[in-house]
Amino acid sequence: MILLPNVQKMEEKEGCFYFSYNGNIVMEESVSTDYYEIAALLKEEIADSTGIQANISRGKAEKGDIVLTWDEKETRKEAYHLSIDADYIVVCAGSREGLLYGVQTLRQIIKQEGAVLPALEIEDYPDLPNRGFMHDVTRSRIPTMEQLKKLVDKCSYYKLNQLQLYIEHTYLFKDFSEMWRDDTPLTSEDILELDAYCKKLNVELVPCIASFGHLYKLLRTKKYRHLSEIEENDPFFFIERQMHHTIDITNEESFQVIEKMLREFIPLFSSKKFNICSDETFDLGAGKGKKMAEEIGKSTMYINFVKRLCDLLKEYDLRPMFWSDVLLSRPEDIKKLPEDIICLNWDYAENPSNINVKKLADLGAIQYLCPGIHGWNHFINRQDAAYKNVEKMCSYAIEFKADGVLNTDWGDYGHVQHGEFYITGLIYGAAFSWNKNHNSEEEINRQISILEFSDKTGKFVDIIRDIAKQEAFPWSHFAQYQEGCVKGFKQEAEWNFYKNINISKAPEANKLLRENVEKLYQCMSQMSCEARKTVVPYLLMAEGIEILNTIGAEIDQYRFGAENSEAKDLKETAERLERWYYDYAKLWRTVSRESELYHNRDTIFWYADYLRAGISPLEK
Repeated sequence: MILLPNVQKMEEKEGCFYFSYNGNIVMEESVSTDYYEIAALLKEEIADSTGIQANISRGKAEKGDIVLTWDEKETRKEAYHLSIDADYIVVCAGSREGLLYGVQTLRQIIKQEGAVLPALEIEDYPDLPNRGFMHDVTRSRIPTMEQLKKLVDKCSYYKLNQLQLYIEHTYLFKDFSEMWRDDTPLTSEDILELDAYCKKLNVELVPCIASFGHLYKLLRTKKYRHLSEIEENDPFFFIERQMHHTIDITNEESFQVIEKMLREFIPLFSSKKFNICSDETFDLGAGKGKKMAEEIGKSTMYINFVKRLCDLLKEYDLRPMFWSDVLLSRPEDIKKLPEDIICLNWDYAENPSNINVKKLADLGAIQYLCPGIHGWNHFINRQDAAYKNVEKMCSYAIEFKADGVLNTDWGDYGHVQHGEFYITGLIYGAAFSWNKNHNSEEEINRQISILEFSDKTGKFVDIIRDIAKQEAFPWSHFAQYQEGCVKGFKQEAEWNFYKNINISKAPEANKLLRENVEKLYQCMSQMSCEARKTVVPYLLMAEGIEILNTIGAEIDQYRFGAENSEAKDLKETAERLERWYYDYAKLWRTVSRESELYHNRDTIFWYADYLRAGISPLEK
């Protein structure tokens, strides 16, 4: 039997519990009627996994019932006790959160065992109090409400208790239509509906909005362009969006604009935390703020503006959070910010160092450690990198007594990966932040394959990992080459292609891709009918990797004169690419709003035209 996250203590016993066709879920009188939704969640699982329609009641339990009960002596907020024997199933906790998590564990058992459950005793509680997931809903992909609720369901099922939606411009702000007009933004009603849904499942929806750096769309509008530290008028490019996006804090109007956005956004959330982001302010003091930087220093400029944002949040009794990358250049400046501010300390390296973690810990700073699930810039998430990064950062969080973990899912370069590919990385973060005693990569991949994807072979996640590793011409380089040619930097783009991409591996990569796709089809035969649907997006994106590898091989051969056996007829490849995009766009729309799909389309169609025109040899 698989339980994710691992429980802290479990004792297996003799005997089994048999579900009765007319059994009851009994909420004892000590359990508030407000917790009915927890019982309803369990009732739904029993029906889905066994076909039995359990009745929810209140009062005294009888033999054969499932009992939800209260323990006033249990003071640990999210702790629970689960007991299964021949006569009863008992879920006991001293908090609503604990009761919910006990039910979530019971749901996992029922999903695997059906109507006959093994006798056991479980005592469980988290090693970290705050366990979150951050989903990028700004850069290109905005999920449908159905998908956002599905994300909340996954968070709760795997015992995460915080969710953040990263927003720069994709909310329907009043008086900012020029900023969001090219998107299909979230509305106030969307946020309120999602916040209410989150509360039912013990997921705190923490507001998160860029308020210093990463204001690309705001600072490209005609109305607010003058507020950019370094003004740029270039058309949209993926690379450009990651560069000049810092607001000019020497202009008082800048604060007024941010203040207006925050005051509109804050009332939509029930959370008492607020993430002001404030990361990667690359241009600070390099343009309009150069004089001030020379007078007081960039670090002081940064701290002063962040403090003003924090002061604004205090009016609403909100606890500020911010990304700590800029602060880490002078970490002692944390003493100049509010004592309760939460530093979001991120590091996405496969083998991250604990140096910055220790720096902040030694200064007494409150911090969440923030790993990443490595989907950005890839068609399929690099799960091997995600495991290493998430595992290490969660272990540091426990070692240095961090307040929590916020696992991140970014959408750089068009959020090109499918909108449901976050699941494996999300489970890594949930598992490792709940229990410090966690599984090896091979074992947890096997467990996720079985529990989440209903793959009896336990191989699904490993196969996906191996498919993702076969990128000879990754999407990031694919986009960079196109943008360099369009912007008039063709020579630079070609040098980057020649220097940084090992396209000679394309034939072998595509061979391995096809072999792993065959394994994927074999897995499908060992999955439930419902689970098989999750495989189709991976098949589509695997073909996308193969097509990009082929295009890279064709550039390698026809432009640079290298022999590459994966090079095909250029016009046939163009046709294949366009057909693939048609299916990709259909898949996109099943889980996401239209948003900025057109940016990905423009990049892909440029290549189709480039191939049809013929790739001319590079002049010697």
